[in-house]
Amino acid sequence: MKVFRRYLAYFFREKRGLILGTLCLIPAALLDLSLPWVVKHGIDRFGKEPLSAFLWPTIGLFLGLATAKGVFRFGMRWHLVTSSRRVEASIRNDLFRHLERLSFPFFNRTKTGDLLSRATQDVEAVRMFLGPGFMYIGDATLRIPIAVALLATAQPVLLVAMAVSLTILVVAVRRLTPGLHRDSEAVQESLGDLSQRAQETFAGARVVKAFAREEAVERAFDDVSQHYRRKSIDLIRGRALSDVFFSGAKELTLLILFGVGGFLYLSGRATAGEIYLFADYTARLYWPVFVVGWIVAMYPRARAAAKRLDEVFETKPEIADPPSPRDPGAIRGAIEFKNLTFRYGDDRPAVLKGFSLRVAPGETVAVVGRTGSGKSTIAALLGRFFPVPDSALLVDGIDVNELPLRRLRSALGYVPQDHFLFSDTIRENVAFGLEAPVPSGVVERAVSAACLDEEIARFPEGLDTVIGERGVTLSGGQRQRVAIARALATDARILVFDDCLSAVDVSTEERLLRNLRDAARGRTALVIAHRLSTVRDADRICVLDDGRVVEEGRHEELLARRGAYAELWRRQQLEARLAAEDGDAAAARTVSTPAAAASTLANGGAP
Repeated sequence: MKVFRRYLAYFFREKRGLILGTLCLIPAALLDLSLPWVVKHGIDRFGKEPLSAFLWPTIGLFLGLATAKGVFRFGMRWHLVTSSRRVEASIRNDLFRHLERLSFPFFNRTKTGDLLSRATQDVEAVRMFLGPGFMYIGDATLRIPIAVALLATAQPVLLVAMAVSLTILVVAVRRLTPGLHRDSEAVQESLGDLSQRAQETFAGARVVKAFAREEAVERAFDDVSQHYRRKSIDLIRGRALSDVFFSGAKELTLLILFGVGGFLYLSGRATAGEIYLFADYTARLYWPVFVVGWIVAMYPRARAAAKRLDEVFETKPEIADPPSPRDPGAIRGAIEFKNLTFRYGDDRPAVLKGFSLRVAPGETVAVVGRTGSGKSTIAALLGRFFPVPDSALLVDGIDVNELPLRRLRSALGYVPQDHFLFSDTIRENVAFGLEAPVPSGVVERAVSAACLDEEIARFPEGLDTVIGERGVTLSGGQRQRVAIARALATDARILVFDDCLSAVDVSTEERLLRNLRDAARGRTALVIAHRLSTVRDADRICVLDDGRVVEEGRHEELLARRGAYAELWRRQQLEARLAAEDGDAAAARTVSTPAAAASTLANGGAP
């Protein structure tokens, strides 16, 4: 039971419910076992005494005991099962809370589906074994010895016959139940695959249709669906066979009892009441005996589930608050990277190599460079989403490793490259970083600054429009601007924009840049961009190449140097001109087509 030590502690916190449930369990079991004796004595007195002498007292006693048993049994299940459900909620909440404290590297190497399985199926397996499992074991442990002792005083020969039959049943349960568990787990895994396939298909419906892959996706879904069907049929077959076997074992036990009991009755060595008593106890002990085998078979699964949960609970956050955090006071927004070298793993190449950059409070600094040069890593390290080397990154002159995480991150208005939106309203997404109650007008001003107000006004519910999973009902540019509004709505002293205008059209970009300059006034802004047109008005531009700073200065200065920045600018300007020329040519072809068609018709079909 060592593996369950962590989870038994949760049950000990519910000791009041466990004690009350146990106190109800004992009289419920005793009262249940007393009922057959009432009937036995009534049967044995039948024909020997006047019916009026014992019938109504026997019925009254039976109903009274049955009612009391029902009350105590309800109390037993109410206290024990509800306590186990509270334990389940506590374990799941603690698991969720612990997962929230874990760092990005953990989630990068762990599948989301696996975490969901641990938070649902594994928690449920532990609860079932330590909660209802222990309740049923306690019930069986109390019932079986008392029943055996009582039956031994009544008719030892019948007891031996019943014990042999029930022993066969225990062995059968022990052997058949693991197979049922395996089939059940296979069905759950297959159902997870089916759900995952359906979720991905629905979420990627646009991609499926764009590539005309409906038939291929249907075939793939059918394969997963057929696999789920086969596993479900295997489980149904196993359950049907086990039900037949268990029911047959029970009937066989009764047949043996009536056969042996009939022989004893005819020989005068047993009464009709005793035969009834054994038959009734066989039915009443059938479930406790079955449960013993079921719990024994459940143990390996619960043990594995507890180990899987322990793996998560014992994972320490790679990034946590320092033992003695420093209070930075009111953060002004000074940032300094000092010769920072960073890699995402010991066996991975360095992404940043001796990177140094100083940003003054209130300054807007842009970081540009080719894809893979390390730009987004700078933003991730500023929020301490990954481990930062000591003394390599300072905020207001303090090492970020000495700052409380909540204090550091609340000072950042962060727009990540992957602008994740929740399946909620636009208003709730924009206000996500704000504490309730949200001050009046904050969301509206942020949306206006992000150049979204006119478009949202045309939505059916305005700001209260639900945007679907990951904002699927919005365009790429709209999703980016909702993420920008979410950052602007906070009172963060440092704004970090990670390539957040890539999906915005040129006309909207110009208006948005003006608004962002106004919003960033007095605040430090770190702008990471691929499109250079978005950063030409920055106070300073830092050019990154292969994790190193190769150039630094204002837009005009860097163009005059004719270096890496000038080359990037020239290339992007050329790409923009070519795209414009292609667009003009396409428009010209569209316009000339009707005229060309008319000319062809006028010439009788000849061009």
